[in-house]
Amino acid sequence: MSKGRGTLKSYELQNLVVFLFFILALGGIGSFVFQHYKNKDKPPEKPFNDKGILNEFVSQTSSSCYFYVGTELTDSQHTYRTQRDIPPNDDGFIRGLLSIPGVVTVMVDHGLVVLQKEPKGHWEEIQPAARTIINNHLHMHR
Repeated sequence: MSKGRGTLKSYELQNLVVFLFFILALGGIGSFVFQHYKNKDKPPEKPFNDKGILNEFVSQTSSSCYFYVGTELTDSQHTYRTQRDIPPNDDGFIRGLLSIPGVVTVMVDHGLVVLQKEPKGHWEEIQPAARTIINNHLHMHR
């Protein structure tokens, strides 16, 4: 009779191990499914671009547009209002920004370029041209 009980206990132990394994496997599958559906509607992360324009912001109150870039442009702040303000060692970056129709001031500081426009200027025309000049400058100095 004790032999039968031993067999019953081993049978129960085997069933318990199988049941625990089944529960753990089911939990792992459930976790995988929930993680998959949790991130389903989330847009994929964009790779960080450390050498281009990171962000742009147009201030309607001050007629300024800010371009934040992923690299240091200068070690101190410089403001340019006319072609005479441009240093002789300029590679065309400042000259190009000041030559955009409607731009009256260019300020460059570390990783920031600020453009100010005249009252009649339109950002829809200025921003694409400025974006092109800034990106060309950044890619040229990689």
